[in-house]
Amino acid sequence: MYRLKELAGRILPIWQNTNPVEDRRAAILAFCVLGIWLAGVVFTESQHEFWRDEVRPLSLARAAESPADLYASVQYDGHPMLWHFLLYAGNAIVNSPLILPVLGVGVGFLAVAVLMFFAPFPFWFKCLFIFSALPFYEYSVMARNYGISMLLLFLIALLYRHRDTLGWLLVFLLILLANTNAYSVVFAGLIAGVWAWDLFADRKAALARGKVFSFGLGMVLLLAGIVASIICFMPRENTILSPIRQTLNFQNIFAALEKSALHPELIFDRLMPDWVPNAAVAAILFVLILGLFHRFPLFAAVLIGEGSFGIIFELGYPGYYRHQGLFLIFAVFLYWLAMDRRGDAAIPRIPRWLFSIGACVALPLIFLAGIIQLRDTAWRDIRMEVSSSKAFGVFLKDPRYRDAILLPEPDYLIESVAYYAENDIYLPRERRFSKSVSWTTDSSAFLSMEELLAMARDLQSAYGRPVLIVLGHFDLDLSQAGELKYSYNKFFTWDSESAADFLRSTILVAEFDRALEDENYRIYVFREEAAGEPMSCFGCGSRSAEAFTLRKQRITTPIPLSAAEWKSFFFDPNRGQGISPPIYDL
Repeated sequence: MYRLKELAGRILPIWQNTNPVEDRRAAILAFCVLGIWLAGVVFTESQHEFWRDEVRPLSLARAAESPADLYASVQYDGHPMLWHFLLYAGNAIVNSPLILPVLGVGVGFLAVAVLMFFAPFPFWFKCLFIFSALPFYEYSVMARNYGISMLLLFLIALLYRHRDTLGWLLVFLLILLANTNAYSVVFAGLIAGVWAWDLFADRKAALARGKVFSFGLGMVLLLAGIVASIICFMPRENTILSPIRQTLNFQNIFAALEKSALHPELIFDRLMPDWVPNAAVAAILFVLILGLFHRFPLFAAVLIGEGSFGIIFELGYPGYYRHQGLFLIFAVFLYWLAMDRRGDAAIPRIPRWLFSIGACVALPLIFLAGIIQLRDTAWRDIRMEVSSSKAFGVFLKDPRYRDAILLPEPDYLIESVAYYAENDIYLPRERRFSKSVSWTTDSSAFLSMEELLAMARDLQSAYGRPVLIVLGHFDLDLSQAGELKYSYNKFFTWDSESAADFLRSTILVAEFDRALEDENYRIYVFREEAAGEPMSCFGCGSRSAEAFTLRKQRITTPIPLSAAEWKSFFFDPNRGQGISPPIYDL
């Protein structure tokens, strides 16, 4: 018993320690924890299938001939350029798709390392955070730009107390933050506002003119960076990516702000498991916000941030777990700043209690929820096939198809395959070779089976290479004429003659249908002499052609969408009659 007490007496101070830099034992423990974290993330990454949202920026970066060319290619992606530029620079150095997972895991690791060694939180708090689903999976294994936001926010929090001497570095990091994603534009503006408050409203001594000038110049540069970011990611008039140009008005903005203020559990509905009552989620979020009440600029920042997320989620892009999680990262950042200032002045009793409950109850509860969500994120990715792109890539290494031209429908489903195979991809709705689709009205809304087969013939004749027709539609009824409508107001049609021509001219050679999401494929080799030949299908067993004629889709006709219908069209999870929409999000 005495030895247990002695051991506890040694461990508890480390467990509660906030600064491993000043404690050798705490530093050793932090290195061990980070090693476990990195090993788990790398293993999960090794089991991960990259999907289209991850691969698309890499394809754009690898196709760009210059930074200017890269900027032109990302105009319709809904993202600023920072992540694309990092991929472009990395690819210029190593010229390998491996730059995608290396950057993703590397950025995530740097972020959690900064938190572990420098954040003023207890050790147990940091461990809960880094092993929750956001830093462990969404911002590291999933190679997206959101991990950069986490890293930059933690670096800014680390440097903020030294803003008088490292102000220009802080401005540079804020500019980078503003060019990470649309949500981080909000963060950059709010942090600048907190900085201005601390500089002008919270100072007791007069400011030197030079310091005021330097701060003003820094804010001008930051404003330029924010404007450049908005110009880059703001949807153009001919976009099919977001309905925000139709839904952005004062009435909708007010409704979104009201919903954010009164029902934050509906805005951030994915931060907690579904079985947690809405009232409990609302209480946790309210406590999280009120915990910053003792510092006006931080309280204002978290309130404005919450309202801004509500506007974006309600009017622009749906908020998934990875997007809602950025608000949590911002809250951790604000609590970091608050804890750095705790000794500056006495906090009244009630605000002090609120702060303690927010930091020691609300945030840890959300972290625990994130650990529970590992089951539906990392563990799901390890155990199951999320995308068939990796399996399709292995299939394409077959010498017969290594040089084949891929002709996809729907076209966006094949973007992830570009990570695993170097095959040329011809986009039938755009009449061009490319590994990334165009999210504009320039992409044809209508495509027929007759046109698809005509392109296959032309490609085979012009290039003398095999042509693989890659269909993501698993619900075609080729026994009669039909029309299929799916996401983003796209239509695929066929008549009895073109259906018969398709059956005569193609052989089903592979089927990949095990993925949990929508990236599943049926692979048909186009051959004019294919009629009458036996079908040999990779992954199909002995099933006959008739087995692939499934339920008939209800015939639909194209109708123009009104402004009121845009949001329903984009956000309705049941749209597309079985084909999930491409989620190229902010």
